[in-house]
This record gives sequence, structure tokens and C-alpha cells, in this order.
Amino acid sequence: MSNLKSQNHVRHFGNYYAAASVIGVGVIFLLQQFNLLPFGRSWPLYIFIPAVVFLVQGVTAYRNGQLHYALNTLWIGLMIAFMGVGFLVGLSMNSIWPVFAILTGIAMVLRARINRPN
Repeated sequence: MSNLKSQNHVRHFGNYYAAASVIGVGVIFLLQQFNLLPFGRSWPLYIFIPAVVFLVQGVTAYRNGQLHYALNTLWIGLMIAFMGVGFLVGLSMNSIWPVFAILTGIAMVLRARINRPN
């Protein structure tokens, strides 16, 4: 019972940490829009902040035995990181979205394999 309580504590703490990082990135972008924090072409680097948070959260969930939660958070982290890399190399969202569809399909197949009865 205490293991379940520990897993829920990790999940809730991770959710707050992920939310705080996304809010922080939003504040940075808002400040940039008002020219209070100019950062030129380096703005995609800030996309990696929530990506790293989600990836760390996913690895932590995996280590705690929360496989489904780990897959979800790792998938979100990879999507955000891929978007950041795409923007850093100058790709538009029109070039990036097909890869999101492919990776979503792969995630669905992995999830189906995990849910498959033995």
C-alpha cells in the first residue's frame, strides 16, 4: 500500500513540476512579445525546458513501475523535443506535423502491445 502511495506522490509532484515549467516558458515568451526579454533566433531552446521535465518524469515513472504513465510522459517529452529541434533547424510546423502523426501511431502500437493479454 505504501508503494502505491509513493507512486502517486511522485506522479503528482511531477505533474506540478511539468506544469510549472510550461507556465515558465509561457512567461518567457510573453516577456519576449513585449520586448522585455529579447532573444532573437534562440527561442526554440526554451522549448526544451518542458521537454526535459517530461522526459525526466517519464524515466522516474518507469523506474517506479508505472509503465503506462511513463509511456505517456516520455511520448509528450519526445514530441516537444522534436518540435524544438525542428524549429532550431528552421523547419515550419507544416514540415513537422507528419512526424507527429507517425510517432503517435508508433506510440499507439506500443501501448496496444503492452495492454495485450499474455
